[in-house]
Amino acid sequence: DLLLSRSHTKININGDTTDKAVLDLEILGSYSYKDNFLGIGYTAKDSLTTVDQLQTIIDEILNIGISGANIYYHGWRSEGLKNVSFKNISVSNEIGGKKKLLKLINEYNSKNISIYPQLEFLEYQKFQESFGRSHYTARDVGGSYSTKYPYELNSNVFNKKADEIMVLSPAYYTAFATTLAKEYSKTLGIQTLSLTGLGSQLSGNYRKNKTIFKSGAVEEQIESFDILYENGINQLALKAPYYYALEFVSNAYDVPYQSTQYEILDYSIPFYQLVVNGLFDYSGESINANVEKGLQEHLMKCIETGSNPAFTFTYDDSSELLLTDYNSYYYTLYTRWLSDVENICDTLNELNIYSCRLAKHERLDENVYKVTYMNDTTATKIEIVLNYQRINWTYENGVVIPAKSYKIV
Repeated sequence: DLLLSRSHTKININGDTTDKAVLDLEILGSYSYKDNFLGIGYTAKDSLTTVDQLQTIIDEILNIGISGANIYYHGWRSEGLKNVSFKNISVSNEIGGKKKLLKLINEYNSKNISIYPQLEFLEYQKFQESFGRSHYTARDVGGSYSTKYPYELNSNVFNKKADEIMVLSPAYYTAFATTLAKEYSKTLGIQTLSLTGLGSQLSGNYRKNKTIFKSGAVEEQIESFDILYENGINQLALKAPYYYALEFVSNAYDVPYQSTQYEILDYSIPFYQLVVNGLFDYSGESINANVEKGLQEHLMKCIETGSNPAFTFTYDDSSELLLTDYNSYYYTLYTRWLSDVENICDTLNELNIYSCRLAKHERLDENVYKVTYMNDTTATKIEIVLNYQRINWTYENGVVIPAKSYKIV
C-alpha cells in the first residue's frame, strides 16, 4: 500500500516473468595497487577481468545451459575498485575501454544477459570535488566526520593502512544524483546501472544548524531515484533495497536470507522474500564468498526463499590481489566454480519453483521449515520441507527428510 500510494509509482506488479533460475554474477574488473620503481612509489593499475574475458565467462555460462544472468561489473571505471565520486566518469583502459564495453552490453542484451556497470553511491574513498572530505562528509552526533576503514576478516581488525571511507551527507544526495545522471549518460548513455548504498543504507547528518535525520534521508534518496529515472537510467539493480526503493528496482541482489539476529529471537522468517517474490528477480548472498556454509545450505536457502543463486567471479586468479587492499577476494577464479553453478541451477530448475510464487512459509520444528509455491494459472502447488538439522527428521505419514537436505512432499 505504501508503494502504490505514490502517484508516479514505477514498480510492475507482475514484473518477474522468468521461469528459470537467473544467475547473478558480480564480476571484478580493474583495480589499483601501490608499487615502486627504483624506490619511488606510485599507483599502478591492472585488471582481473577485461571486457573480452568477461565475454568468455558469459559464453561458458551459456554453454552449460544457464538461460539468463545479471552481470554486475565492478571496477569498470578508470579508478578500478576504488569508490570515487562522479564529477568525472571514464571507462578503464585496463578492461578494454568504452567502445568494447558498450558493444558487449548491447550484444548480450538480446540473449537474456543484462550487464550492469556497478557504482557505490553513499561511501567514497575519494571525492573529486574541491573540499570534498570537509564539505560533503556526514557528521555524527558528536560533530565528527562519519568515516571508517575496511574490515579485514583475516586479522579481525579495521585496516587503517587502507584508504579512509567517507559517508556522504544526505544533504548532497540529490546533487550527486544529478552529477551521476549527467556523467553516466554522457559516458555510457545506457539504461542499466547497479547501485550499492542508495536504497539500502541510511545515515543522518548532525552538523550544527544543518541537521538531517534518517527520515529526511529517505526523502532525499527517493528524490535521487527520481532524478536518475528522469535522465533515462531506469533499469536499476539495487543491493538489498529497503521498502521505499522497491518501486525503482529492476532486480535486487545480496538480499539477506534471515534477520541480523541482533535481537533475542528464536528464529526468523523470509518475510522480505514473501513480499517481493513475483515483483522482480532477486538473489541472496554470494555463494563462493560464503562457501564455509557449504553449497548444500546455499541451495536450500535459495529454495526456502525463492532466491536466485549468486557468485563473485574473476577471469584471472585472485592471487594477484595478495599484496593489495583487495586481498579479501581470495575465492573468485571462475573456472573453479562453473560445475557448481551448473549443478545448483539445474537442481533449482528441476524443482520448477521459479514458474510459481512463494506463497507460504511454515516452521515445523527447530531448523525445519516447509515452503509452498503456487501457480494459479497452471493450478500448480509445490510443497517442500527443508531440514537444516544434523539428523533425519520425519514428516507426516512417515516421510523421512534427510539431515541437511530437503524433499518435495
